[in-house]
Amino acid sequence: MSLPLRPALDSTSSKQYSGALSPWVAAMRARKVARHIPPKSKVLDVGCGAGLLIQHLPMKCSYVGVDQDIAAIEENRRRFPQVPFQVFDLVTTTYPFQEQSFDAIVLAAVIEHIDDPFHVMKQLFRILKPRGRLIMTTPSPLGGHIHAIMAFLGLLSRHAAEEHKDFYDLASMEEIVRAVGFTLERYIPFQLGMNQLFIVRKAT
Repeated sequence: MSLPLRPALDSTSSKQYSGALSPWVAAMRARKVARHIPPKSKVLDVGCGAGLLIQHLPMKCSYVGVDQDIAAIEENRRRFPQVPFQVFDLVTTTYPFQEQSFDAIVLAAVIEHIDDPFHVMKQLFRILKPRGRLIMTTPSPLGGHIHAIMAFLGLLSRHAAEEHKDFYDLASMEEIVRAVGFTLERYIPFQLGMNQLFIVRKAT
């Protein structure tokens, strides 16, 4: 079952960062991801949310943000009129980009919300350039359980917790990326092991 496109809402009603600590966690995640993007890269941010990655990009990078949250994309277009954003269903559609279009693709705090990660991975493999880099973050299984508790307490987003589909450890993530032809290059646990960063390469 795919996630529907979310209807346009007033920007103040966004639930993405509704927890008390959510903005801080999201900013930390964006900074951590940006460290692994090479300068001068053409970057695709899949599930870009509020576009937090933009202000942390290395020098001379170009950026495209995509999301299925219509409200988030509309707000981003107001805040960053010079930046291209697109809205489409990330889960079932063919992504509207040519093969081998991007040097780096970011999938930050997204895969745990997706029913069919293999479809998404196949699309990312197709549009990533040879020797390109896919940078992902996702909570560990332990982190997912702690997130649910913190969301219940109002510290993290309850909305995000309710949309979690699955959690992955190193072995299960490696199985997914290898199945579509990627090579797992680096694994970095962070936030006391509750979160994980994966750097994945496309060899050919």
